[in-house]
Amino acid sequence: MFIGRKTELSALMSIAQTLSDHRGAAVVLHGESGIGKTSLIQAFSRQMHGHANLIYCRCLDSIFSDELTPILSFARQRSRTIAKLIDDNTDVTRLFPALLQFFITRRRSTILIIEDAQWANGTMLSFLDYFGRRLVFSRCMLLVSYRSSSLAASDRLRQTLDAIPRNFSHDVELHPFTERELSHLAPACMDLKTLFNASSGNPLYIAQATQLNDPELSPNADIEDIIRLRIDRLNEQERHLLETLSIIPYPMTHSLVRALDKDQTAFTKLVDTAQGFLINDPTDRIIFQHELVRKIALAQVPDLRRVELHRNILQAHSATGETPNLVWKLMHTHGANHTKDVIHCAQELANQSSQLSAHSEAAAYLSVGLEYAYATDNETAAVLYESWAAESSFANQINEKVFDFRQHAINLWKALGRQDKVGENLYALSRAHWLSGNPARARLIADQAIEVLQGTDRADQVAKALSLKSQLSLLQSEYKDAIELGNTALALEARSRNHEVRAHALNNVGASLILSGDRSGQALLQQSLDLSLAHDLHEHIARGYVNFACVSILIKDYPTAERYISEGIAYGNRYENESKLGYLSGLLAQVRLEQGKLLDAKRVATGLLRSDEKAMVVLMPAENVLARVFALTAHESAEQKLKQVLAKALSIGEPQYIIAARFNLLEFAWLSDNSNLAAEQFEHLMELGPSKLENWRLGELDAWRARLGIGTTITHQTHVPAPYQLELSGDYRAAANAWKAHNTPLNQAICLMQDTSSSMNQSLVQAYQIVEACSATGLGNKLKAELKRRSLHGLLPKSKRGKSTDAEQHPLGLTRKEQQVLHQILEGRSNAEISANFSRSIRTIEAHVSSILSKFNAHNRLEVIIRTQNEPWLNPA
Repeated sequence: MFIGRKTELSALMSIAQTLSDHRGAAVVLHGESGIGKTSLIQAFSRQMHGHANLIYCRCLDSIFSDELTPILSFARQRSRTIAKLIDDNTDVTRLFPALLQFFITRRRSTILIIEDAQWANGTMLSFLDYFGRRLVFSRCMLLVSYRSSSLAASDRLRQTLDAIPRNFSHDVELHPFTERELSHLAPACMDLKTLFNASSGNPLYIAQATQLNDPELSPNADIEDIIRLRIDRLNEQERHLLETLSIIPYPMTHSLVRALDKDQTAFTKLVDTAQGFLINDPTDRIIFQHELVRKIALAQVPDLRRVELHRNILQAHSATGETPNLVWKLMHTHGANHTKDVIHCAQELANQSSQLSAHSEAAAYLSVGLEYAYATDNETAAVLYESWAAESSFANQINEKVFDFRQHAINLWKALGRQDKVGENLYALSRAHWLSGNPARARLIADQAIEVLQGTDRADQVAKALSLKSQLSLLQSEYKDAIELGNTALALEARSRNHEVRAHALNNVGASLILSGDRSGQALLQQSLDLSLAHDLHEHIARGYVNFACVSILIKDYPTAERYISEGIAYGNRYENESKLGYLSGLLAQVRLEQGKLLDAKRVATGLLRSDEKAMVVLMPAENVLARVFALTAHESAEQKLKQVLAKALSIGEPQYIIAARFNLLEFAWLSDNSNLAAEQFEHLMELGPSKLENWRLGELDAWRARLGIGTTITHQTHVPAPYQLELSGDYRAAANAWKAHNTPLNQAICLMQDTSSSMNQSLVQAYQIVEACSATGLGNKLKAELKRRSLHGLLPKSKRGKSTDAEQHPLGLTRKEQQVLHQILEGRSNAEISANFSRSIRTIEAHVSSILSKFNAHNRLEVIIRTQNEPWLNPA
């Protein structure tokens, strides 16, 4: 069967033999169904046996799939650390890094085979996504096979495989056999050309036709017809065993198969290589030659008989002393209609999957349990409903079914008189409505949750609900309410001690205080982040970094914002908690924009918007940045882009995005002398009311009102930040200097453009130089129009705009030489190799590498590689 595959086998062997302590490799093997992927893998495994550790994982077209178990079993047998993590149900943010370290430190090469990855579940995809991008430093060969026709460009597997560094991955595509290759396989009784035309060179078709060996086979027969004919030719015992085994999609032990073989001869016939029904996989377990063979055999088994066969398989497992794992036990107990066992297995598996962040799988297992909700007690049914809704929410699959199942749980808990559980589910229902973009509904249900829980003795749950309402108030810019609710939650939490509630409430109160003009909120935000880090509260850690960065940007404290953006991104990359990375990258783009680095801001924002991120909320900072860059650079689509972003902000309904979008339109109206657009945006911002705008935004609104000449009344005269106070008082040069201290050159230029004092000419020239340095063409056009209006022709010097320095062109400030070294790091080069390539001393290269690590806020090269993969704009072509 290996005619025509020698080149591919040789390639796999060559890659395996070059594994080193410092560089792993990935091989992606693909082709159409039946093309011979499994046969190639088996031949490769036989040749590598004894030369490397082999781990074989097979993905199944079923929710009853236990794909990660072979990897975990291999690691736990050889590592006490891994064994303890597994026994403790440690989540993936700790388990996956431990597994990576395990493979990095192994002295013997490891071949990790993932077959039929087109069916990989969320757990396996998460592992592939994590490990595939980091295997460069392990002595491991990752071999992933998939069926080409089953994969679309948008599939998560495709995205996962594309994320593996190209320098360490190899693509192996299997093609159909040629007619010449087929000549070595065709049976003597069959016409070669007829067989070739019928099979199109597909090895599975050829193998099945060869084993059928029927000279009268119709040239129009397809592969399914041939397999059915072969099954029909089996005797009764053989067919009965084949149909029994077709119930089992997972690899089977020899002892289990023999326990199901009543006459003890059928198995020998079916596993005969000449028959091609059953084969041994690389771990010496029994599998079907092809999944198509199993599915055709299974299709011939009536539903009622399947129930009996599932029961027989459970008995066979018991007779051999082999306890099936929970996934397979769930499948068989479900097939055998064993209600109690199904619910128990479903809940256990859901808990395990949830710990592995495989929330979609957890929900799928619970769905099996819910099929039996009618046959169990109300409490068990309520737990099933609320658990399914929770896992679906964690998996970002919030829909009407989630709301309905939460309501089912609430009704059942009400019937049981469990007000504490009613309140918990109302809290979860409120949060689900907020996540689905319905803040008004969320607040209404949060009130109901608080009311119900206040009638119980669960102070911690009351505090949790109050903190949620505090967060909802914060998001609506109702800072006074957010502070009051958050402090009440903290007082209640002090009686019951709940780290998660405390971290959440401290975050709400801290952010609200800062946005109200009280810098003491920074200490509370830091307390929240420290508490979250100390107790591994991943969601709150991410939220802490995001809120710290957001409020720092709003109060123009860019060094603090940049620090928390950098630390947050590093944390997410380190622990694979990437839920907020896109948002933080958007905030980085915003910081670069405020610092006048428009090209950097555009590069980051554009890269993020082209990424796989789908959540609109996560992308809003980048959307606003790109729209404003369009305006400042006089892009022809600026107005259209600005209005599109406003529409998205309005659909989300959170004031922070709406306010940002309207201020951007105000700026564009000023740049383009569009008084109607300016009046419209100003009116909408005034409708929000001063309570929705923190002091810096109020000062900005006053400033735009003065710049646009919209009335003379100042909307807010107290606590206006100094740069705006100086501008509103007419001291434009002092205002410009104040903005310079904040490192905001665009605001500095705008103030200088308004100067009418005796130093006006100097101010205008200085403004022009700033605009040129920032590449702000739109602002430059506005300045030239102002000069024309003042009849100051010939004042400006000739444009000297040239290329920015390499450090200015890189979002993290890497110099040209550092960018060159970065490319080498991404190639997996050692310091010695980079030194040789650049003819520089190792000490010089070490200094460059150290600087790169510092600017990336990375502990090691691997973190640089991962961050660059997540943020490709950090590696300019």
